[in-house]
Amino acid sequence: MFNLPIPPLPIPGTGLTTPVTLPVGTVVAFAGNIASSPSDPPSDYTTNIEALGWLLCDGTPREVSKYPELFAVLGYLYGGEDGKFNLPDYQGLFLRGVNGKTGRDPDVSNRTPSQNGTKDGVGSQQEDALQIHQHSYQLVSETTGGAENKAAMLVESATNFTTNPLNSEARTSQETRPKNVYVYYIIKYSYG
Repeated sequence: MFNLPIPPLPIPGTGLTTPVTLPVGTVVAFAGNIASSPSDPPSDYTTNIEALGWLLCDGTPREVSKYPELFAVLGYLYGGEDGKFNLPDYQGLFLRGVNGKTGRDPDVSNRTPSQNGTKDGVGSQQEDALQIHQHSYQLVSETTGGAENKAAMLVESATNFTTNPLNSEARTSQETRPKNVYVYYIIKYSYG
């Protein structure tokens, strides 16, 4: 019931009478569970995406002869050889539009190209980072009490700073990230 392909439909009001489909190589987010292999029988809560013309973006090698339309789009951009090419691997990553000539990615020169791509092209990757920034702090002025009094004031200042409610509620982790939700990224491999 959940694994029947839905034929593409004409877009109402456009005058198009032929079905409109997404181009091979299109990547979309998929919010359902995916069957672990094409031979797995579908269940009520898994989808055999390959039967619908899609593959998981998991970096696996695929045979050129079985997926010629997708190979025509990707080639060896993500690696491969000897009649096999690799799918893109988007697991655990956020997707970002190619910079082009916009200048919106100030670190484009530090990107890592895909196996057979360029730094400023599709498939290049970037490590996580924090934007360079500064913090301003109020210095404790010297008083007549000498070095011991100054040290005590620094400790008091640091203690008062760390109990500031704006700082005590920050979430910390191993990475910098926005709020997010897991999805599968899948890629269209066929027009059929």
